[in-house]
Amino acid sequence: MLRVAEVVSTFDTDLVGLGEYEYSQAGQLHRRLTEAYPYRAIYPYATDVALFSRYPILEKRLIRSPELRSPLLRAVVDIQGGAVTVYVVHLISPTLFGLPWQYEDAARNQESALVRDLLARESGPLLVLCDCNFTDQSDAYQSFDTLLTDAFREAGCGMGFTYPNEQRFLPPLVRIDYIWHNDHFSTLEAYPLNDSGTSDHRPIVARLAITQ
Repeated sequence: MLRVAEVVSTFDTDLVGLGEYEYSQAGQLHRRLTEAYPYRAIYPYATDVALFSRYPILEKRLIRSPELRSPLLRAVVDIQGGAVTVYVVHLISPTLFGLPWQYEDAARNQESALVRDLLARESGPLLVLCDCNFTDQSDAYQSFDTLLTDAFREAGCGMGFTYPNEQRFLPPLVRIDYIWHNDHFSTLEAYPLNDSGTSDHRPIVARLAITQ
């Protein structure tokens, strides 16, 4: 996790959403990232997502549901005098089982439907930083895509694969990590990074402009 914190501290970004961080390393994240990101929403042992921000966080809370494996994070960030709602989400992974292999994504789809319903109720500028664990060919992706804009699809180049990282001895093969936004933003550029510390996902970065 220290390697993850070191990598994040090199990002030239205003907001950082983390998923699947090790709870016991929350203190290291605080110490390593405080200078670059003085505002944070992190709840060790309650959820595996966190938000670090260069801008003041006006509100922050966890959203819990029996249908969610892990609570998701909702925060309101003051970006240059405007309130922006930010969700940090980590959906459960599909499972492979049996021989021949069977792919089970019902739990992931149930979580994604719940999250989408929550997002549909939001108004004003909205960002969603998501380890979604679905590909852009899935029905779950299509349900998000009808509501929000996928930053990489809007302004990225190439395949944008984020999983797995090369440390799994395989090249990146799928795109399952996303930055979503609503019509209050447009994407100027979006791309994955190669160095992710000890994470098996590649970070995804987007540069956005507020349009409304």
